[in-house]
Amino acid sequence: MKLFSNFDTKKKEKMLIHYQNQFGSKNVFMVQKSKLFRLIRVFLPFMGYLILEIIIIWAWIYFFWYSYISYFIIGFSLLIFLVFSRPIILNYLEYVMDFLVITPKEVIKYNQEGFFERDVQTMSLINLKTISVKKRWLIMSIFNNWDMIFLSEWTWGNLIWEITFHCVSKPEKIRYKISSIVKL
Repeated sequence: MKLFSNFDTKKKEKMLIHYQNQFGSKNVFMVQKSKLFRLIRVFLPFMGYLILEIIIIWAWIYFFWYSYISYFIIGFSLLIFLVFSRPIILNYLEYVMDFLVITPKEVIKYNQEGFFERDVQTMSLINLKTISVKKRWLIMSIFNNWDMIFLSEWTWGNLIWEITFHCVSKPEKIRYKISSIVKL
């Protein structure tokens, strides 16, 4: 679904098909955020806020139901719920719309920032020096979800020399697959 020019929910599939047609399906693959990221940054906070909101509304109705101001307070608490849900919605967009496409020639990172901003970074694999994995949180490292960092040689023509993609599941397998495609 394409809502705005920068907010296309089918962008992953379109870009993967485009690069597979260009380089062959065995030479191109996509890296996405892990499902643990969705659980920790989206589902658990949303359920926490939802349970808290239900408790607040239930308590308000139970103790102050016969007051006319109760309708105003319930509406206000729902508005506050929406305001506090904004970071959760942005984390969900990050989970759904951020991805890497690795081809034999380049690494392309698509990063959606809210509804109106998309950042696309491209790094040539000719100058690629290392593919590193970095532990970030204890819970993420327990479930083998790390950050992947692509470092290249800095030159005047190559302005992007580092691409970091957070919360990747099984990054060592992905690094091995990239090495086999790129033949480092």
